[in-house]
Amino acid sequence: MSRRFLDDVRADINAAIIPNGAGLITADVLRPILIDSIDSSIDDEAIIGSSLDVIGLAINDTTWTVIPCDDSVGGDAQFLNVDLANNQIVTSPTAGYTYASSALVNLVGANNKRFEIAVLEDGTPSGAIGEITARGNNKPVNVTAFGLELSTPSSTSYTIGIRSIDDPADTLDIHDRALSVTIKPTNNP
Repeated sequence: MSRRFLDDVRADINAAIIPNGAGLITADVLRPILIDSIDSSIDDEAIIGSSLDVIGLAINDTTWTVIPCDDSVGGDAQFLNVDLANNQIVTSPTAGYTYASSALVNLVGANNKRFEIAVLEDGTPSGAIGEITARGNNKPVNVTAFGLELSTPSSTSYTIGIRSIDDPADTLDIHDRALSVTIKPTNNP
């Protein structure tokens, strides 16, 4: 069976469960509806990230730099597609499903240099932008950013973006990082 919009599953239930005087309610009628109900109510998740260091990542203050990732967990290749070649998770080709996203980055940068981290949705920040001030060599800091829980267009890409607040060009070292995208149970858009 498959994940479907919850409103569509409700309509199937209302159509299938009618007065049973005619003997129309059977296991063959109910089974796919019940399985779709389960499939449609589970949060599925994909995570990309890495614990391999990226040393001297060039950052600027006008555009978002995508943080590279080289490992993944989850992703069902239908609603959450992991694309490590482009450091992203891409959502379903069906528009209107709701997704929640978050990112965590551990970095080292020059003392008192400020950076912003964001979950990028098709290259644009989504939700809260995390701000962090670096503390210098050998003093890693963590920053978290949360994307909005949104009903998205088809094939939306999610990445982790970073940019400098203080300098037009800066570098930093990225240690651990992770981007999580979760599909949520969704009514019709």
